[in-house]
Amino acid sequence: MWLPLVALLLLLLLLWIRRPQRPDRFPPGPAPFLIFGNIDFVNETRKGNIRPLIAKCRKEFGDIFSILLPTGQRAVHLVNFDLIKESCAMPEFSGRPFLFSALVRTYQQKLGIIFNEGPTWKEHRRFTLRHLRDLGFGKQSMEGVVLDEFENLAQEMEKKIGLAADHPQRPLQHHGPQRPLADGGQQESRIPTALTERCC
Repeated sequence: MWLPLVALLLLLLLLWIRRPQRPDRFPPGPAPFLIFGNIDFVNETRKGNIRPLIAKCRKEFGDIFSILLPTGQRAVHLVNFDLIKESCAMPEFSGRPFLFSALVRTYQQKLGIIFNEGPTWKEHRRFTLRHLRDLGFGKQSMEGVVLDEFENLAQEMEKKIGLAADHPQRPLQHHGPQRPLADGGQQESRIPTALTERCC
């Protein structure tokens, strides 16, 4: 009866002894809760109420502080606009962490643009920018096109206030000819329609 309890206590003691230590010259932060790290940050993040906790740590530790995640990783928080702006311009902060949720979707590799870094990221970035320029990126402002499309959509929705209506499934027209919504989607491109029928 006592054997499982003793084994559990020994396991917890071993995990406590081998817990990650704060590196030298590392930003200060709140003390972790046993082997679970700063689990209160995780709980408050899930509740969507992380701001008071960050404000409390900022008042106690300053504009730069660190926490220990339950996974054993350390995270550094910057809570000053000038510090964040300065760090974003530094190459040391251009890396990407190994996030389990992202690696599961990318076959345990850093793929794409958002979760990539190094030479592969630079090559993908050049490729993407080159093809975006072919679509009009950098040649004209897309803001006006998006606002016009939004106005068009808002006008059509105002006509159907209080009524049940099917809205034609179509993407925002960021480039190419704009098609009016007033026709009920009759002039909609055949490609989005085919994709909707196959995938939705």
